[in-house]
This record gives sequence, structure tokens and C-alpha cells, in this order.
Amino acid sequence: MSAPDDAARPDDAARGDPAAAPDDAARAEDAVPREEAARPEDAARREDAARPDHAAPPVDATSPDDADALDDGWPRPRPDRRGPPVPDLLRRLDVRLRRLYRSAVALLAAGLVVAVTAVDVVTGPELSISIFYLAPVVLASWYLGWRAALLTSATCMAAWFVADLLSGAIYALPATRYWNAMVRGGFFLLVGYILSALKTALEKERALARTDGLTGLPNARSFLELAAREVVHAGRYGHPITLAYLDVDDFKRVNDRQGHAAGDALLQQVALSARGALRAVDVVARLGGDEFAILLPEAGVEGAHAVVSRLARDLRREVRRVGWPVSFSVGVAVFEFPPRDVAEMVRVADRLMYQVKEAGKGAEHYEVYADPEDLRMRLAEPTDRGPRGEHPA
Repeated sequence: MSAPDDAARPDDAARGDPAAAPDDAARAEDAVPREEAARPEDAARREDAARPDHAAPPVDATSPDDADALDDGWPRPRPDRRGPPVPDLLRRLDVRLRRLYRSAVALLAAGLVVAVTAVDVVTGPELSISIFYLAPVVLASWYLGWRAALLTSATCMAAWFVADLLSGAIYALPATRYWNAMVRGGFFLLVGYILSALKTALEKERALARTDGLTGLPNARSFLELAAREVVHAGRYGHPITLAYLDVDDFKRVNDRQGHAAGDALLQQVALSARGALRAVDVVARLGGDEFAILLPEAGVEGAHAVVSRLARDLRREVRRVGWPVSFSVGVAVFEFPPRDVAEMVRVADRLMYQVKEAGKGAEHYEVYADPEDLRMRLAEPTDRGPRGEHPA
């Protein structure tokens, strides 16, 4: 039998050709697993395609990196963040230390000083372990601040001096011991200052990355993080939660007629009025442009109506006082059950606000969702929103 005939027979066997030999069909079936083993990514792709419910992968809306996935449900490509095990271990340790009280961190730093000093005395002058005195200095600098770093550095310097005395180190000049202590103390102080300054700068940058520069409110990324925590809390204790979506009607008219400075002042006034009208536990954020989100934890329909009505009344009063030709459309979604994620909450409240604008603007629209199935059905209803989710002027 020729080689071309052998190559053609697996195809015939796969098509059910009676002329195909049984042994050739078996070879064709054996060839498929070998090909999948050679290319596992193709096998995984075929397995996914064979699913009857081949749908979009789930989106973790509690993560700020999934904020871009709110529109179509598909998360955007992101870089692989997996790294070596040591940085991952340090991140876990950092999380645990952040949960401790400051007094507990201070006791831990003091314990490290005592432990390193004891080891330094036991090992003697021939084996230097001065670098391990940096552990309490780093701990105090990063988690307790510059003053704690200063105190810990001085303590480590004194501890090293005592350990050097007890270990019996002999120097040709008595002043050498004191010089070495001051050099080590200066090094500890330098490390502590650099780390505390770095931590302060990092916290400032982190706050700026989560704050809207114009209004001082949390931005969309920060809002997703804060709202995700409240959703988890509501689901754990069975509390209601409300999300209001506020849009400034005819905001472009203010920019065109009175200038962008007037538009900025209007947005700042919205933020100021929201801070004054909301409770301490509520969260208000600027999502972008002239759109704001207001999260009301543990607020049912009555509580949400009281808060949102007070805010709308304050905003209308300020608009009339200044003379801005705008109104406010607010969609208020009250969830008596914990929603699936923040993305779902934003979609629902945004649709309600859009309905207000379609009905004539300048009003509030409330809806209560007590049944997850009813919520899914309403989200499945088509809308006339444009491809990018624009609202009418």
C-alpha cells in the first residue's frame, strides 16, 4: 500500500467511508489525542467552543482594573501580574502588618531589637550582624512614621553599643567603639528617613490617583473599590443598599455661554452640596464629566428618598441663586437584596437616570429591586442608548 493512500484513509474513516480500513480508522482516532497533547492551547480552545453556554467570562467589578468592562462585560487585556514568590510573600506580610494596631507594630519592632541584640552578644565580635538591626528600623519607618523611625534608630544604635561591650570586643583606641556606634546610628537614621519619606510620597500619589482633581471627590476607580466593600457588607448582613446616578442637564450650555470656569464652579458646587446633604457613611464620587454616583449603604427606599430629595433641593436652590441654566436628572436604584457586583448596580442606576432625561429631565426616578430575576429581566430590555452610552444633552 502506498504512503499517499495511507495518508488519505484517516480522512475517509473520519467521514464514515465504508472503504476505509478499520485499522486506519483506529490510527486516525489515535492521532487526535496526540495532536491535542502537542498543542494544549488548541484543545482548550476547542473545549471552550464546545460549551453550550459559551458566554463572556465573568467580570470582577470589585476590581478597579475591570472598570473598562462595564459596557460589554468583557474585561480588557491586562498584563500578567504574577511574579516571583518572594515579592508575593512580602505583599502578604504587608497586608497582615497593616491590619495590626500601631501599638502592636511598636511592640514587634521592640521585640526585634531585643532579639537581634541577644544574637549579637552570643555570636561575639567576630561575626557581624549589624545589618539585622535594620529590620526594626524598616518596620517602624514604614508603618509608624518618621518619629518612630528616629526613636528606633537611636535604640538600635544604643543596643549595638551595649552588645559590642558585652561581647568583649577590644579596640586599639577607646574612641573607636563610640565612632562605630555613631556611624551605625547615622546609617539607621538615613534608612529610616528615606523609607518614611518614600511611604509619605507613595500615600500622596495613591490618594491623587483615586481623587478627582477638580471636585476633590473620589474618582471612578476609587468609587468601584469603596462600593465593592459596601456590596460585600450588604451581602454578608442582608442590608439594603442604594445607588443614585446624577447627571447635570444642559451642562454644555454653561460652558458655552459662561465659560469653562463657570462649568468648573458648577461641578464643585455639586460636590459641596453632596457632601453637605449626605450622611457620614454615604459615598459620593465623580465618575467623569458631569456625572456623579452616590452610594447609600443600608438605605431602603424611604431613607434613599430623604437623602436624594434633600440633595436635589439644595442643588436647585444653588442653581437659582447663581443663575446656572441647568437641572439635575437622578436615577435611584434601591436594592433590597445584595446585587451581584458594582457593575450591575451602575448599569441599573444609569438606565434609570437615562429614563428621566428621556421623560423631560430635572427629576428623580426611584425603583426598588427585591427580586434578582426581575433585575436580570429589566437589564435585558433594549434601550436607545448610543454605542458609547451617551446621554442626550
